[in-house]
Amino acid sequence: MHDTKICLYCSKSFTPGPGYSKKRAKTAKFCSVSCGNNYRWKYKIGVRTKKMIKKVCPICSKIFYIWPYQERAGAKTCSRECSGKKFSNDFKGKFLLGDKNLPKGQAHFRWKGGPSKYGRYKKYKMPEHPFCDKQGYVIKHRIIMEQHLGRYLKPEEVVHHINGNTFDNRLENLQLFPNASAHLRFHCLHPKI
Repeated sequence: MHDTKICLYCSKSFTPGPGYSKKRAKTAKFCSVSCGNNYRWKYKIGVRTKKMIKKVCPICSKIFYIWPYQERAGAKTCSRECSGKKFSNDFKGKFLLGDKNLPKGQAHFRWKGGPSKYGRYKKYKMPEHPFCDKQGYVIKHRIIMEQHLGRYLKPEEVVHHINGNTFDNRLENLQLFPNASAHLRFHCLHPKI
């Protein structure tokens, strides 16, 4: 049996249980895990707060501590709950992403201008195009090939970039295939192109 000890946190006498090894029983300082955790938070919080930054939550006025990297990342509230309240307060009167009356294109508050990227391709807003995607965009190289041919491309037709650069949409760099299998056959016969 191990010697009786006094808990550093609650000052109760305790005997380390039979599961303790002799070495571990000699170093035991607390009667329970919760006493150990409470002691560490009560007496060693000063060590933690020397490096941490003291802040006041703008939502609930609670004092909380954050690490310097959290402040650099922009942490302003004490919890996720307060962060959600702050976000909803910041967006009052502005358009929310799920709003059906959200302005489109240049009138949108997040508009950055110009074409958007679709993977390795540029796409342009053309909601009147018969083969646009759900958002109303058409890929640039298809628009150029349609202007050259004077007709809309069929959905199964594939436009190939001869030099492999998908942002090089010059007409001399584009080649039209009637379907995806013809395009794949071309790549199998010419693997470097």
